[in-house]
Amino acid sequence: MGSCISDRLFSRNLCIVFLAQAPYGGPAFLTSALSLYAMICSAAAGLYPYVLPASNPQHGLTIYRAASASESMTLALLWWIPGMVLVGIYTYFVYGKILPTRLSLAHEEH
Repeated sequence: MGSCISDRLFSRNLCIVFLAQAPYGGPAFLTSALSLYAMICSAAAGLYPYVLPASNPQHGLTIYRAASASESMTLALLWWIPGMVLVGIYTYFVYGKILPTRLSLAHEEH
């Protein structure tokens, strides 16, 4: 199993090297991101059900001990949704309205 994962990671890294020489970096970035995602997923699958393993298994932090109550997760979601809407509005305002104006003014000065 371990050699299968390392072979896959080697082949992905080899693809990254060849795709990086392409005129556009998008495929290389996508392959690199998928490679990192695969490494993180394989580490999580190897640690399951522990989030933080300990030398004594009774003291390790499992996903069951780390889980929050459903009420607190619902409350967090209710705060997260309007927060992300505000972040989206702020990002649109800064990158769509303020920065293009400043960049055009800076370009006209030179």
